[in-house]
Amino acid sequence: MIKLLGPLAKTLFALFILAVFAGVMYYSFRALGLIFPGDLAGQMFGMALFDLAALVWFLHFVKNCRSTMQYVFSFIGFMLGIVGTLGLVGIEVGISSGQLEAASMAKPLSYIFIGALIGHLLLIYATHAAAPEISAEISLGVERAKITAQAEKDAERILMNNQDALAGPIAREHVRRVMLELNLQPRDSEVIDLQALDVVRAEQPAPSGGAPNFLSRILSGWGNGARKFESSVKSAATTSQPQTPTPSPVVGDAGPGDGANNAPK
Repeated sequence: MIKLLGPLAKTLFALFILAVFAGVMYYSFRALGLIFPGDLAGQMFGMALFDLAALVWFLHFVKNCRSTMQYVFSFIGFMLGIVGTLGLVGIEVGISSGQLEAASMAKPLSYIFIGALIGHLLLIYATHAAAPEISAEISLGVERAKITAQAEKDAERILMNNQDALAGPIAREHVRRVMLELNLQPRDSEVIDLQALDVVRAEQPAPSGGAPNFLSRILSGWGNGARKFESSVKSAATTSQPQTPTPSPVVGDAGPGDGANNAPK
């Protein structure tokens, strides 16, 4: 008989738990009937926000939490379900005993229902956001967003400080296109006098012939791509044979006496 006390105690405890849950759900269902009279679906959803919510949050707290904030949010959800359920049961018992009036309890019950609905909705989002992988992604994403925002500000500042230097090549290209469209090509002895515009910050050295004008600066690079022709004639210095000088028959150091001795007699 003593050996059966253990299994009997477990069975009685399980039945007691079922009886408590059944009683709580019964009184919660009757209290929700004051908010949703004749609406079975509304009463069932209300029980999910109170009786069932407390059980779900408790199981989630025990088994599924993986971060500190998930434990916190699960505990808050459990307490919200328990307190809401106790409120419904207390109001229903008070009305049944005559201590409270049903008409005057409709407003508090409505507030309890709305608070539980909004509270559970916010806690569901918060619990999922508090998961370790999602929390890390959010934290690193915020830092990446800060870095990107700072980089955009720095790029904007650099572009603003170098507008003239960056716009110079584009301006010269536009002017060249316009001159090509207008067929403005200076001749050898012709100079087109236009107003000089400083489109580059860096000072460019003037050519030896005088100060550069607007057109000479623009057309300065047009001849860079032209084909250059060179002579194919071989250099005389490298192809001609070296000439050996012929010695003179006259004696280089002959004097006046030498001529007299060599004269014919």
